[in-house]
Amino acid sequence: MLRSGRSSSLQEVVEEKLRITGDARHEHEQAIPPNILRQRHHELNLPCQNQTYTERASWFRFIDETYGRAATLAVAYSDVEVTNDVARTLIGASLAEIDLGWEQWVRDRYAAIPDAAAIAEAYRLHVPESVVCVAGVDY
Repeated sequence: MLRSGRSSSLQEVVEEKLRITGDARHEHEQAIPPNILRQRHHELNLPCQNQTYTERASWFRFIDETYGRAATLAVAYSDVEVTNDVARTLIGASLAEIDLGWEQWVRDRYAAIPDAAAIAEAYRLHVPESVVCVAGVDY
């Protein structure tokens, strides 16, 4: 779906993404908010694969490091959808609290890496545009 709200082909989506270039593209190329990723998992999983898999893995790593392995396994293998109430029961924190903690954890880890911005830029240059989702275009 394009910003105009009309349906689109994969080629049209890629072309729209390519119109966002240079620094402007990087401003829109952010982590997919965890609540959107949870709500639209099946829709975003493949087209946003360079973000969805790494974000999900880091989110679970954060839970593992912060709340412990038992909490990680309880969330990963829950028989019910993990809502705020379920998360609070399993982990002792709401999804919003977990997400905020994860976002800070990611920023802290990024800040601790020497030359992180240069490494991230080199990575961006090698990632196909078609597998990176852009805020305002894809979600």
